[in-house]
Amino acid sequence: MSVQLAIANIALDTASVSRQGFGTILFIGKHNYFSERVREYTSTQSMIDDGIPTTAGIYTAAQGAFAQTPRPTSLKIGRQETTSILTPISVVDNAEFKITLSGNGVTSPVEFAYTATVPTDDAEAVVDALILAIAGDAQVSAVVTTTKVGTGTEAVLELSQTVSGTDWFTVSSLIGLSESFKSVSTETAAYTLGAIVAEDDAFYYITAEDKSNTFVLGLAADAEARLKYYRTSVSEVGSYAATPTGTMADLQEANYFRSSCFYHHDAETKFPEVNALAEIAFAVTGTVTYANRVVAGVSPSLNADGKPLTTTQQANIKKVNGDFFARVGNFSTDPVITVVGKSASGEWIDNIVGRDNLQVDIEADFTNLMIRQKASKVAFNNKGANQLRSVLQTVLTLYTADGIHNFIEDDFEIIIPDQSAFNPADKTTRTFKQITFKATLTNAIHMVEITGTLSL
Repeated sequence: MSVQLAIANIALDTASVSRQGFGTILFIGKHNYFSERVREYTSTQSMIDDGIPTTAGIYTAAQGAFAQTPRPTSLKIGRQETTSILTPISVVDNAEFKITLSGNGVTSPVEFAYTATVPTDDAEAVVDALILAIAGDAQVSAVVTTTKVGTGTEAVLELSQTVSGTDWFTVSSLIGLSESFKSVSTETAAYTLGAIVAEDDAFYYITAEDKSNTFVLGLAADAEARLKYYRTSVSEVGSYAATPTGTMADLQEANYFRSSCFYHHDAETKFPEVNALAEIAFAVTGTVTYANRVVAGVSPSLNADGKPLTTTQQANIKKVNGDFFARVGNFSTDPVITVVGKSASGEWIDNIVGRDNLQVDIEADFTNLMIRQKASKVAFNNKGANQLRSVLQTVLTLYTADGIHNFIEDDFEIIIPDQSAFNPADKTTRTFKQITFKATLTNAIHMVEITGTLSL
């Protein structure tokens, strides 16, 4: 046996902190297809595999997102509590009607079925039979409330949570029944987003199926307090009135920096804002602008007459810092682009997103510095201050044209006083507040105006 004179113990010191999910989009829909508050999908096929119909709003949103080139790697689908409406499709002799329900506290999914008899039965008879069957299962009826709405052939079955915000239920394996959802949820926008964030906070962009004024303003207010960006769209004709009214004008009046709104005639059914975000999600923050983007699968915004917005109508939308889709050129083969690229406050979206990314990177890199001090410390003196300067220098350089973000000019300045000027009170709390920096945004060119002279 050989003699060992040295032993090497090598540890991997690779601890790091997570960073915000920039480039990741959340779409909040009203549905009951899964129990989680958020589920991540990498394709529309995976949604079909989960039993989500192609007619669902969340499927339409995902279809628009994955139609972009390059496409996002994934889309996160959120769940907002809603009432499910089940409608018997065709009540004929021996027609089968089946539904499978599950929920919190239900040990396994339960199937409820009824076979119709004609001419005795109609839609109301089917609904009554399903309500009776569900009421007979103690576990399911504890979390699912059944309500019959309408009579005779117009009857439908409504399913809702017994305890709003606490219970959950899923509907699957429908036979002989079509499912739709109430347009108004019992949850506030803030409650829904809070429940989603509690499960999964690794996303940056927020979009949603609900376009009601109350929901949009509620979600915008909540997003303003988070490191997120909310983008929506509306079909309100007041958006392009001489004096704009409605949701878009309300967002501007609230001066929201973290929300922006498109006008589009198909806002409630096609969710064009998801397409627009998915088209830009691949890009490194700071390197792109949110205006003049060519987006696949979105038509030009049309007015109430079914025609492209006039120059005056476009100008009216711009008054409230709204956005819209317009064709560049006069032919149907010409590209459709996003036009403005501003938040409701009037700030450029790329400045908001770039600033957020810079903030996250600074915080993460400084945190990494602190947690990787194994056999030493960052001293509260000039030496420690220089360590901090080095970290900030590295991050800021990444945001210059020489880095990857191209967000600030390379003449940034980092200011740290000599340790003789350090605040003694800060030393007591061990909080270093003496480091600041100044930088100039690179900005972006959205329009080119050329002046020339021709002479003989």
